[in-house]
Amino acid sequence: RYSEYKDSGVKWIGEIPGHWNAVSLKRVVKLINEKSNEQNIPYIALENIESFTGKILPLNEIEPDSICNKFKKDDVLFCKLRPYLTKCVSPSFDGKCTSELLVLRNFNGVANYLKYILLSPKLVMDINASTYGAKMPRANWNYIGLCHVPLPPLPEQEAIVTYLDTKVAKIDEYISIAKIEYDLQEEPGDYPVTFSTANGTSIERTIYVKNQPFVKNEKANEAIMAFNFFKTVDDIQESQALDTDLKTWANAQG
Repeated sequence: RYSEYKDSGVKWIGEIPGHWNAVSLKRVVKLINEKSNEQNIPYIALENIESFTGKILPLNEIEPDSICNKFKKDDVLFCKLRPYLTKCVSPSFDGKCTSELLVLRNFNGVANYLKYILLSPKLVMDINASTYGAKMPRANWNYIGLCHVPLPPLPEQEAIVTYLDTKVAKIDEYISIAKIEYDLQEEPGDYPVTFSTANGTSIERTIYVKNQPFVKNEKANEAIMAFNFFKTVDDIQESQALDTDLKTWANAQG
């Protein structure tokens, strides 16, 4: 705890320590629009990013057909397509990525601190509310860049990242979903999903597939970010990482 706090003036942030600042994102990062069709370099697709965790999943060797965004080590990549999926990473290598990822560079601080901030549920909800497009909702940098983020001094950013990295590592030790069984269809309906752990325990949950992009979970009466745990018909048709999304959903359920 700090001795003095102040109102950040930003609803999603609330109060911050008196010596911190709340600044718009575009003031502390640079949006990079450098393109690449270079072959045989690491490529990050959306399915290579785990929702909510900031983790990069194993990359595949399939070369994309379209022009990609180029990124450098310690850039921060934020997914503008369906922001509610909460996908953001800071790679430790150079490469290229899908154009659905915004490449943010020259952050005035620790890259992984910015990554954790961009994974904040309240900020994600704010950005998600700004999306346009019914079938493929996207957020625009013109809006994202105006979003404010809390900015502590560099030593405190480093301490926060170390603390969160340690906590995340411990959580990973406890979570071990070894198998996911499901038969999700493209048609609207309620579908059971069974999660089994490495030690033999299992739990069944229901996924509700709806035609509208956002629905309220009346049946389960869930209060924890329900909009993240629904699949629309379009999601089912287009998902290339459904196992990852379901695993993340289960982990969030505890």
